[in-house]
Amino acid sequence: MNKLFFTIVFTCLSIFSVNFVTIRAEAKQKMSPFPYDAKFLDQFSEHHSGAIEMGELASLKAENPEVKKMAAKMVSDQKGEIKKMKEWREKISSAPEVASSMQKIDMGDLSQKNGREFDFAFLDMMAKHHKQGVNMAKEASFKLSNPEVKAFAKTAAVKQEQERHQLLEMKKSEASEKSTNK
Repeated sequence: MNKLFFTIVFTCLSIFSVNFVTIRAEAKQKMSPFPYDAKFLDQFSEHHSGAIEMGELASLKAENPEVKKMAAKMVSDQKGEIKKMKEWREKISSAPEVASSMQKIDMGDLSQKNGREFDFAFLDMMAKHHKQGVNMAKEASFKLSNPEVKAFAKTAAVKQEQERHQLLEMKKSEASEKSTNK
C-alpha cells in the first residue's frame, strides 16, 4: 500500500512539475529580457511627443526666427528619435506599451501667448521639459540592459542638456530684449 501511495504521489508531482516548467518557459518567452528598457522607451517617446507638440506650436506662434529654427530642429530630431525608439521597442518586447505615469504638458497658457511673450514662455517651458528629459535619460542609463538603448539614453541626456543650455541662453537674450524695449 505504501509503495502504491508513493508511486501515485510521485507521478502526480512529476506531472505537475513538468506542466509548471512548461508554463514557466512559455511565459518567459513572451516576456522581454529588457522590461525596464521597454518602459523607458515608452515613456521617453511620450516625453518627446510633448516636446514635438510644443515645437509645432512654436513654428506657428514664435516671433524670433531663432526660436522657430530651434523648435523646428527639435521637432525633426525628436520625430526621428521616436521612430528609432519604436523600432527598438518592437525588437526587445512584445508586451503592450506601458501606460505612462508622466503628466501631460499643459500648453493652455502657452497657446494663449503670441510674439515675444510666446517666445519667452516657450523657451522657459521647453528648458524645464528638457531638464526632465535629462533626468529621465540619466537615471535610465544606469538601469537599462540593451546596449543600443543604453547608448541612446546617454546620448539623449547629453543632447538634451546642450539644447537646454541653448534654450536658457536664448531666454536670457529674450529677457534682456524685453527689459530694453520697456
